[in-house]
Amino acid sequence: MNGRSEVEQVHQDLVPLIESFSERQTEAKEAIKKLMVAERRIFCAAAIRVLAQTALSPGTRYLAQLLSNERLLGPGLLDTVNCRTEEALGAARAAVEAGLPIQNGLEFALKIALQEQPSFANTAKILRALDLLAASAPAGWWDGTQLEVMNYPDNKVRSRAALLIGRCSKSTIC
Repeated sequence: MNGRSEVEQVHQDLVPLIESFSERQTEAKEAIKKLMVAERRIFCAAAIRVLAQTALSPGTRYLAQLLSNERLLGPGLLDTVNCRTEEALGAARAAVEAGLPIQNGLEFALKIALQEQPSFANTAKILRALDLLAASAPAGWWDGTQLEVMNYPDNKVRSRAALLIGRCSKSTIC
């Protein structure tokens, strides 16, 4: 079984658990945790997809909190191999709606990525972090990071940063 079909299978297993979730229902919590323990990377990708596609509910709140508590939310959102940008953006919005503070973790990941050697994978991670922060953070989120981003050697990163600077200067939300 390849990675995409494994993610799809876990996604199909998660959706009914989340849709019928009740805070008092320990069986659903145990089933969700069992899926997570089986294969964390695949579970994380499937859970990100569920958060992106499912309306805010007790189930999605639980799932977002679980990902956050297990330190899977940030890395899952930034995973450009197993998670599409649309899914990451939707899941980030869902996490913010659920009251999770994701901004600091994303900013930290961005600062670390900016210090690494330029590569295709690192550029993809930086672009993803910029997109996620622009979609989920308040307008002044990157006052301290702007210079670092604009000095990054990759043209795509500098171009995306310039676009976001323009958007953020005109809006209260980037």
